[in-house]
Amino acid sequence: MRLYIAIAGIFAVLAALVSAAPNFSFSWLHWTRQHHPSSDPSSCMTPSEADTTADIFRLLIQNYTHDLALTALTEDFHDWASSVNIIINKGGAGPKSMDAPTFASRAAFIDGQGKQPPIPFERIRTFAGCRHVAMRWKTGRSANGHGTEVDDIPVHGNVIIEVKPSEPGNKYNWRISNIWSEFNSAAWLVNLGVFKPGGMPLEAQDVKHLEEFADEEPVVEEHMLVQQSL
Repeated sequence: MRLYIAIAGIFAVLAALVSAAPNFSFSWLHWTRQHHPSSDPSSCMTPSEADTTADIFRLLIQNYTHDLALTALTEDFHDWASSVNIIINKGGAGPKSMDAPTFASRAAFIDGQGKQPPIPFERIRTFAGCRHVAMRWKTGRSANGHGTEVDDIPVHGNVIIEVKPSEPGNKYNWRISNIWSEFNSAAWLVNLGVFKPGGMPLEAQDVKHLEEFADEEPVVEEHMLVQQSL
C-alpha cells in the first residue's frame, strides 16, 4: 500500500510540473527578452540603461579608453558635430565640411578621440527615449591639457545619442550607433587661444591694421550715388 501511495505522489508531482511548464516557459522567455534586447526588435531601453548610455558619452570625453569605445560603440558608429568641425578648422570653412560627420566610423573615432586630453564633463539633465537619449551637458575646462589654453569660459552643449541592441555577452545591452552633438564652439575657440574676444587689449598688429584701414578712402558704388540723387 505504501508503495502505491509513493508512486501516486510521484505522479502527482510530475503532473503539477507538466501543468506549470507553459507558465514557466513564458516567464523565462519574458525575462530573456527583457535582458537581451536584440531578441525583440520593439524593445526599448530601461531608465537605468538610458542613464548608463548618457554616462558612456561622458566617459568618452572625460575618461576615454580604447576598451570603452570598442565595447560601447558600433563598428559603423557616426559622430556628427559641426561644432567640432569648426574647431578642427580653427574657425574656417575648411578643410572639414560642416555637413560631414566628424567621425564616420568607430575606428576613426578611436584614432581621433584617443589623442585628445581628458576634458572635465558635467551632466546637467538627461532625457530618455526608447532607443535614444538626449542630454544637456557642461564643461568648465574645454581647453584642458592644451598648451594654448588661455581661458576657462564654461561651455554648454546638447547631444542626442542613438543606440542599437548589443550582441549577447556584451557588458552593455545597447551600443551607441550615432551621436549628434552641438555646443558653444566660440567659447571653446576662445579658451584654446584661437579666437580673441572683443574688449581685450589690442596687440601691435591689430593697431597697425586699424591704422592702415583708417587711411583708406571709403569706396562708394556709382549706383549708390545715383540712388541718393533721386
